[in-house]
Amino acid sequence: MALPRITDERRRSLIGRRHLLAPGRRSNELPAIADAVLALHSSDPVSVFLSAVTRMQKPSISAVEQALYQDRALIRHHAMRRTLWVMTPSVTESAHASSTKKIAARQRLRLLKWLNETPGIDEPEMWLRDATEKALATLSVLGAGTTRDVGLANPELAVPIRVGRCSSWRDRRPRDVSVRDDSGRCQRRCGARQQPDGGCPDVGVTFTSIPR
Repeated sequence: MALPRITDERRRSLIGRRHLLAPGRRSNELPAIADAVLALHSSDPVSVFLSAVTRMQKPSISAVEQALYQDRALIRHHAMRRTLWVMTPSVTESAHASSTKKIAARQRLRLLKWLNETPGIDEPEMWLRDATEKALATLSVLGAGTTRDVGLANPELAVPIRVGRCSSWRDRRPRDVSVRDDSGRCQRRCGARQQPDGGCPDVGVTFTSIPR
């Protein structure tokens, strides 16, 4: 028996249905929309909203915001290809195990290298461990706060560190931002992002404390 031949038109039709792009397959359930494509690309925040509303029966930016920042039905997470994605909690667990842990390990090594090159930090491992605990403790007390809030509560974390001392892209970053990158973005201990306030992406993003 001859194998069925799938034409380009038929393949596009199947993908449209599977990915909820076909008008008759659209949904207002944001978790179902994310699951239909596994994860929504999120390096550019706008792409999440465009991807979601394209697949909704009744496009609504506020519904996407509610799923992300209130219901926590969707999670923005650093995973595959060192890229940010929006996924359901169950997919996030798998992505974290398969990709994020490896990314976190590399990011941690890079941060330790920067700390080792920063004057005044003699034991980077101990400093980072202590700084992480202080950041988590501050978030636990505040309930929610920005990187700026953490730095104000812990002035020793707001002192710049040297980044790329011997490279052409040498720069200086506040230590509290680096601690957030290490403990929050990759290891998920820092907390969940709240809705952006439109401020500087390094210090204006609010995180909420997650019970351990």
